[in-house]
Amino acid sequence: MIKKLLPIWYNVQKKDIEELSPGLSGIVGIVSSNINIDVFEKVRKILSKNAPTIGIIPIYQYPKYLFLSGHGEIVIGNPDGPATSLWELIIHLESDEYPIFIEGELFLKEDILIYAANSIMHIPEVVERFVGSKGRLNILETLKREGVYISE
Repeated sequence: MIKKLLPIWYNVQKKDIEELSPGLSGIVGIVSSNINIDVFEKVRKILSKNAPTIGIIPIYQYPKYLFLSGHGEIVIGNPDGPATSLWELIIHLESDEYPIFIEGELFLKEDILIYAANSIMHIPEVVERFVGSKGRLNILETLKREGVYISE
């Protein structure tokens, strides 16, 4: 994979950069005295190769969000580890196995239970697809036992 570097020179001119760091001469960058929509548009044009339409994936489609909303899975341990849903995690993960680290963020058991409580009543068929109706009832009991409010 080739990575590209796009400098944004804020309140500085290209000649100033070249005088301070001759190794950067010839590097193309965006020069701006204020970060605003114009800078965003310049970056967008460069990164999109001037495409007239830009598609942005909404946050609710990202894997971490799909997992936390009860719709997706994560893999435990390493890329070849077992896949698990939020619902399976609640049923099978012991208290001493928390916190869980997901995409750069630590989640305590309470955090995971809150995410579950916010979704479980709205997507019963999804929960049951992962853990069955007995598993769904088990999770509801766990939430109540742990004192986590279930949004309806």
